[in-house]
Amino acid sequence: MSEWDGRITNAINNLTEEDRALFVAYTMRSSLGPTFGGAKIPFGSTIGTAIFDQKQWITALEQASADQEAAEERLLAHLKTVRKQNESPVSVTLTDKKLLFFNSNLRRYHDEQFFQLDVKNKSSKDISSIKGELIFVNIMDAEVGSFTFSYSNVI
Repeated sequence: MSEWDGRITNAINNLTEEDRALFVAYTMRSSLGPTFGGAKIPFGSTIGTAIFDQKQWITALEQASADQEAAEERLLAHLKTVRKQNESPVSVTLTDKKLLFFNSNLRRYHDEQFFQLDVKNKSSKDISSIKGELIFVNIMDAEVGSFTFSYSNVI
């Protein structure tokens, strides 16, 4: 073993465990770097600069990871907002109902039910028409009737 190898081994052995791990990680990364298009260990590098460079590399990697996580969280929040808007872009509410009984004097030959619906557009775009079904349920949540409706004006 050469004198240089002995000096570097002694210097590495005198490092704290954390600095030794940083130095080993730097040398591994720098040794494999040229294989994948990365940089070699620069000429004149010291153990101290290697440890400093590794700490900077780890910090940059952690920052990039945190930035990516923040971007993913913003994207997920945006998608959740868009999904919520698109899940139900129209709100249909029953605002009034009337029951008109048979009255031959008014030429009403059977009972009639009238329903007034309030239709609201909850999306940011115009809706040209809607078609749906209003389902009636009793207190036991059993379906007791339904009717279809359509609305063909811009909402």
